[in-house]
Amino acid sequence: MTVQEKFATPLKVSETIEGKIQHPWQQVPAELIAHGLQHKNQESEDFDLRVAFLLFDVGMETLLRTFLLLDIKLSGMQKRTGERNEIAKSQSFYKLVTAINEDVPALFSDVDKSRALYFHVYN
Repeated sequence: MTVQEKFATPLKVSETIEGKIQHPWQQVPAELIAHGLQHKNQESEDFDLRVAFLLFDVGMETLLRTFLLLDIKLSGMQKRTGERNEIAKSQSFYKLVTAINEDVPALFSDVDKSRALYFHVYN
């Protein structure tokens, strides 16, 4: 199967990330990340790795922004809606990570935040 044929096939996120999506708001970020995984696993080296990196970054940023805008009953966030909207609209990945980590630290318990921030800035 050629690369063009592979990417022409509709993406089945549930197969790609093994059905880990639990909520509808996770769908778009999961598709971006799953597509990044497809690029990461390509045999061509440099270009596909750069595309994978960008898709991972955009997928994570989309996931964090979407999470921040969820109703507080769903997210567990303590910040007021206006403050969360302001942070979500900002261009600062650091503010996104920090705001969520302050209110729901369990989400980042297994994540090295300094590495995530470094790679986002590197992007």
